[in-house]
Amino acid sequence: MRHLLVAAAASALALLTVRCGSSPAGTGAVAPPADAGGGSSPDAGPTADGGGSPIDAGGAPGADGGGDIDAGGDVDAGGAPGADGGGGTAASECDGLMPGPGAKFIWITPPSSACGTAATSDYAGNIALGARGPGPDTTWATYDPQGNQLGSFGSIGRVIPRDSGFQHVGFGDTGLDVPGWKVWARAPDGTQSSSYPVGSDVCGASIYPAATGGSIVVSICGSVRGTTGVFRFDDAGTRLYRQNVDAYPFVGPAEGDANGAILLVARGDSVAGFQSTEMLGRWLNPDGTFMTDWMVLTNDDNSPMWLRALIGGGIAVRQSEQWRMLVPTGRGPDQPPEWLASRAGTDLQVVRGNKGYAFTTTSGEQVEVVTPSGKSCGKFQAGGSHVQIGGDGTVIAISGTCKRTVWPRLLGVR
Repeated sequence: MRHLLVAAAASALALLTVRCGSSPAGTGAVAPPADAGGGSSPDAGPTADGGGSPIDAGGAPGADGGGDIDAGGDVDAGGAPGADGGGGTAASECDGLMPGPGAKFIWITPPSSACGTAATSDYAGNIALGARGPGPDTTWATYDPQGNQLGSFGSIGRVIPRDSGFQHVGFGDTGLDVPGWKVWARAPDGTQSSSYPVGSDVCGASIYPAATGGSIVVSICGSVRGTTGVFRFDDAGTRLYRQNVDAYPFVGPAEGDANGAILLVARGDSVAGFQSTEMLGRWLNPDGTFMTDWMVLTNDDNSPMWLRALIGGGIAVRQSEQWRMLVPTGRGPDQPPEWLASRAGTDLQVVRGNKGYAFTTTSGEQVEVVTPSGKSCGKFQAGGSHVQIGGDGTVIAISGTCKRTVWPRLLGVR
């Protein structure tokens, strides 16, 4: 019963949006090379000096399935920011945004259970590497910033970084006769700090980030007629509020912006008076009260919507690999600025303590660093594909079947 309900919930939400290691062998003093022709071998991390031989092949995963950690090596810093033709800016605009020559990386090979594409870090630099199973369950292995193993845990779907540790939703014991959905706050080693119920066994739940810290959980309950609740949790996992919304069943994603407001998305046929081909949005105030009514964001309901918080407030929306719109806090959709619309096929992350953006792609190794006004400071190679950036600015890439190239705090606060 539980798996049927989980699968059904995951399928509904998908219409809209939807690790064990040894001690490190050491680290290398490096700088990620600017885009001057460098690359990476399939399982050897970054290459030296803009296209030379691999630094170090590193150790292979242990025969027992445990994870290994390999030391990084020296890498030439390559050209100056902007050398790749991505456009440069005055030093005052980009000062402190690009990685410096003292950066270091490590290699981590998680156990097979956590050998996937999911990765993040908390705001203290602890790393979580994960793999999704045949269903919605994801297994995570965690490490400290030096690559030492901390522990492991499971979630349903993504995890949200905490100041120290992670939050996620899952299915477990609620103290009632039947299990249900809960939000867990965990320490970096995966041990439970707190939990809070967000739905019974006839619900589905998804978790989303909030730019001001903590998380947002959308809980959808029922079969024919149902209810939808929006929960807001702080960094410790304490519930701040629950707001019931008049939308069911295709609700989500959601994102909390830099002003503390939440943009909630729903398909039109989940709200009375709208069409199934429409995608709607509604803003909630920081206290959970409604800031706006439902409004049409787009008439394209065939493409998943990805929401990303912007510096200073508002949400950027991506569909079909295109940045389709910008939704300012408390308002309807606007055209995206040219600097955002022109970066098709990318994802973005706020970095350097809200001083800049990092743009990444799924297949490429490049990370482009951009000012809040959209001017490029240059690009660098992350040493692998599926580049992801954690809460503290740690850059994580897949450099082989399972090996991760990890740059601790590379784009963190300076």
